[in-house]
Amino acid sequence: MPAGSAQQYDDVSLRCAPLAGSCHDNLGPCGRGDGVRRRTIQLLRDPFSFGCFRIRRVPGGIWYISIWFPARSRAGVLAWFMATTPMSSLIGNPLSASLLGMDGGWRLAGWQWRFLIEDLPACLLGLLCLVLLADTPDKAARLTPREREALLDELAGEKHDRLRKDFWAAMEDVRVVMLTGITFAFTISSYGIGIWLPLILKSRNLNNMQVGWLSAMAYFFVTIGM
Repeated sequence: MPAGSAQQYDDVSLRCAPLAGSCHDNLGPCGRGDGVRRRTIQLLRDPFSFGCFRIRRVPGGIWYISIWFPARSRAGVLAWFMATTPMSSLIGNPLSASLLGMDGGWRLAGWQWRFLIEDLPACLLGLLCLVLLADTPDKAARLTPREREALLDELAGEKHDRLRKDFWAAMEDVRVVMLTGITFAFTISSYGIGIWLPLILKSRNLNNMQVGWLSAMAYFFVTIGM
């Protein structure tokens, strides 16, 4: 919630949030750190850095979508935004399995190749977001004046609840508590599948490629469901 409130004042976060939906699973700069780090202290420290990057993803993305898309299409766009998480694993798991086969190349382990190759596009696209994405429709150069005016008029005609900035009142709202519980359960289950499913499959004496394709099947059905 504090991160969501901060989005209203952080233009850079607004431009980065949509991209984070498609590449946050690659961890971006944090993932590149995984590729070269070797000390135990780094393995303990870097998950905190990952959390700092990731905390802006969902609230920033939702806030950005609310600025750009009218209510009639907002739910569909938000569904696609949220579906990027299982879609990234659907594509990334077999790709990661292939990269693990590069073990030993240039004295790097297969898992190090995975982080370096998969995270470079995320880092580059993150930089492009700062240049190519406008904060609000009125600043979008890619829209024609007619398109910009039509979009701004539709967004301006929507009714919104009065903005409240009372943190403790929000904590006492049962809806916030319920949504927090749902998000907590979703996060625990998604990380549980992401971390433990490949290990469970690996314990069945499967090779890396087989583990990659079989673990991707779970995300295929999640993507279809979303």
